[in-house]
Amino acid sequence: MKKLKLNLGCGGKILPNYINIDTKVLDGSLVDLDGIVVAMDVTDLKFSNESVDEILAESVLEHISPFDTQETLWEWWRVLKSGGVLNILVPDFNMIAEAWLAGNLSRKWLLRYLYCPVLHSNRQMPHLNMFDAMTLKKLLEEEDFTVGSIEHEGLNVRMIAVKN
Repeated sequence: MKKLKLNLGCGGKILPNYINIDTKVLDGSLVDLDGIVVAMDVTDLKFSNESVDEILAESVLEHISPFDTQETLWEWWRVLKSGGVLNILVPDFNMIAEAWLAGNLSRKWLLRYLYCPVLHSNRQMPHLNMFDAMTLKKLLEEEDFTVGSIEHEGLNVRMIAVKN
């Protein structure tokens, strides 16, 4: 049986064997990019409980309000099967601050990490939240995930977590 895998907030990173999901805002309307990307709110997934094997969420969670973070993680937990995998990547605020204070990060890149300025003229998705490795791990554990690995990729942190 084929595994159901979601690539949330995919942007231009269309992956084979995944349902690529993003919300594109063009003139205030949702566009599904001719079926290549399913237009869906990543905080309200239209999948049944325990129907998904894997969720990939790279550079997504920092775009969710801090007031909606727990609810969003619960939503992802809801659709994952028991033993399902959440692969999440976010900027690591501690590493960004350390790089800035050490003089290893330009003001331009600091602002990009903190606020995510407009990357495309038709798409505005500012950062609304920040995480560090320990805070993200704690948030995942509060939603009944077991964090299996924590790795840094540049100034980002990737966590692989499994739904209990």
